Amino acid sequence: MTRFEIVPVRVYKGNVAPIASKPGQTQPLIVQRNGGELTIDGLQVGTYVNIFPDSEWFRDGEDVFLFLSPGATTGVYSITGGAFGAYRIVDGQVTAMTRATAMARHEQPDTFARFENRVLNLIRK
Repeated sequence: MTRFEIVPVRVYKGNVAPIASKPGQTQPLIVQRNGGELTIDGLQVGTYVNIFPDSEWFRDGEDVFLFLSPGATTGVYSITGGAFGAYRIVDGQVTAMTRATAMARHEQPDTFARFENRVLNLIRK
């Protein structure tokens, strides 16, 4: 497992704790995914998961749109639906995290405004 921090800009559905009592930077969430690398005493060990290829994984500082599921008791989140619940936002365009996901869903890049509107409409149903 690999754990990383994200700082939410907006939460569309559900609750994340702790909620800030005043405006300011949100506390980071810990998100976990299958796979990753670890070096112990100079020995590098890795587990690779084909739905999360390292070459297409998010990089530090990227804007992303994630569908997350909270761990029952851990406070750690996982990406709902694996790679199908993760999107990259670049220059106002939203794309699936991986090429395989985009091909499976026949998705093309879309503007953030249209993507967000689709998500909001689905949440309201």
